[in-house]
Amino acid sequence: MEDGKRGIEIAFHEKVVLIVVSRCLPDINGLEVLKTIHQAKPHLPIIFVANQADEELIIAAFRNGAADFLKRPVEEHELLLSIERCLRKSLFEENNNSLPEFTGAGENGKLPTVWHRLKTLFRDWLGYLPGRTISQETEQTDMVDENNTIPEGNGFSSDYDHDSDNNGHPILRASFLGKCSIYVNNQKVKNGLGRKTKTLLHYFLYHHDKQNYREVIMEQFWPNSDPTSARNSLNVAIHAIRRLFKTCLEEDFLLFRDECYFINPELNIWLDVEEFQQNWELARNMIQESGMEQALSKLELAAELYKGDFIEEEIYEEWLCPIRDNLKEVYLHILELLSHYYSENGNLSLALRLCEKIIDKDSCREEVYRRMMICYHNSQQRSKALRIYQRCCEALEKELEVSPSSETVTLFHRIKNGDSEKMKN
Repeated sequence: MEDGKRGIEIAFHEKVVLIVVSRCLPDINGLEVLKTIHQAKPHLPIIFVANQADEELIIAAFRNGAADFLKRPVEEHELLLSIERCLRKSLFEENNNSLPEFTGAGENGKLPTVWHRLKTLFRDWLGYLPGRTISQETEQTDMVDENNTIPEGNGFSSDYDHDSDNNGHPILRASFLGKCSIYVNNQKVKNGLGRKTKTLLHYFLYHHDKQNYREVIMEQFWPNSDPTSARNSLNVAIHAIRRLFKTCLEEDFLLFRDECYFINPELNIWLDVEEFQQNWELARNMIQESGMEQALSKLELAAELYKGDFIEEEIYEEWLCPIRDNLKEVYLHILELLSHYYSENGNLSLALRLCEKIIDKDSCREEVYRRMMICYHNSQQRSKALRIYQRCCEALEKELEVSPSSETVTLFHRIKNGDSEKMKN
């Protein structure tokens, strides 16, 4: 359409299923068009497009009724994904929070038909040139008349050549133990998100098998904000997360249904923290059923996966703390099991390395100092065993202001007095 006022008139008097509004129009600000149409037709999905994507503008767009926000230049696949997401949500609400079973264009059903026509229309708008984007000069409002007959297109074909699992689903791998990293089909996702948005992304990934209620998320991440401000902040964060993955995924990364956000179940997600927990559970069952030797490989795999504490760069997020503390305790318990086993079975150097890893995480584990003292004693390194005792005394005094237990003191005197008998834990 040539101007915003004409666009408003069409939206009011004709059957329209979706609107794309540009911020810059020749006669009226696009935000005014957005606000006016949304107030009259609150269920009509509107995509807002602008040359800039500063936080204030994004908040204003969502506050005035935008279903999605796109920043120019807009890639073809990005626009089409946004349209599909908006139409799915609109049809979902129209059908009383239920969505008919279909997977895309070409099947029976309302959305596939509309979606196929929309793809054809917007390809015509883009000129359907490989890599073509909506340039900054393309300032207009486009609407789709529900009754228009649009020529058949060639169907959607992606320029991406993704790796995938056996079912054709993209693979997302996220490492949370230590320095965080995210890969999609072996390509690293360059995460330039702000701190709060990045934490929200980590929250969604960690809870990828759950549906996360919007109100709970708002309370968790913006507890001191009023509901309107919290929702606006959440909308901005969701938009940034979706935009991050639009460059590497054909599917929509984050979905919304029944007041819940959840990661697209079509994605095959691997988390190092889940692999760590699975190996630990298997090892624990093996220990109970068959003994330590059968569980060694699983314990070692779990220990190898633990590159650092859970999302260690995000120190102050409350939701992370209990998870981080629990995983750390499991890791230290695994190291204790392994170090005890190897100290009893003659691999003293490996047992000592594992003990040092434990002390590095928790310097007040007195039983670990005793194990190190015994390992050095049994390897004929008496002076190192005595130095370990001094380290133990200093750590306990500094951290807890206590002295070693009588068991540790007795062990110290045995080694100091030259006891030559081989010792056990």
